Amino acid sequence: MRTLPAQDLLATTKSEVVGDDGKKRDKYYSPVLSPYRGSERARTDDYKWAGYDSETFQKALKSLLSLATYNGIFEYHEIVREAFKIKLDVERIEQRKAEMKSVIKREAIDRWLEDNWPEYERILTQGLFKGDKSKRKHTEADRNIRFVLFYCRLATMKVMGYRQRQPRDCVYGVNVVVTPALEKKRCC
Repeated sequence: MRTLPAQDLLATTKSEVVGDDGKKRDKYYSPVLSPYRGSERARTDDYKWAGYDSETFQKALKSLLSLATYNGIFEYHEIVREAFKIKLDVERIEQRKAEMKSVIKREAIDRWLEDNWPEYERILTQGLFKGDKSKRKHTEADRNIRFVLFYCRLATMKVMGYRQRQPRDCVYGVNVVVTPALEKKRCC
């Protein structure tokens, strides 16, 4: 494996080509990016169909441009952005989003949180997440802290919306509940 400088990774040439219809078009070629884009566009999987750029290619391109900017290399930015305009499969992305949301039932999450609230409160009140310093392994304490952190994360995602992209209307006392013990500790 050989290492290429950022200039070689981003090097893109532009040439004018006459199409079948007689119109002139710009054609771009990069020895590194063009083959990579071609293979990604040809790929079909659960996340995208053929003929579209992948998010992997999009992130790689952004990373290369960021790396070049950080190193003061600006000569290829304009031509690379012009040559490699990203076209994501938005329809498939929305379809996958809908599929994923249909798998998660909010009622099941609410029931799990309610069923596991006594365990969560017991671990916190008794301090069962703290490791015993005399022992080398803290498997029970580790399990408890993972449970407590997962419970907090799941409750936060439920209240704020899944993936923090779809905030729900939060009504204090209805779907945002603060226990009396936490209510007393509030400073404001």
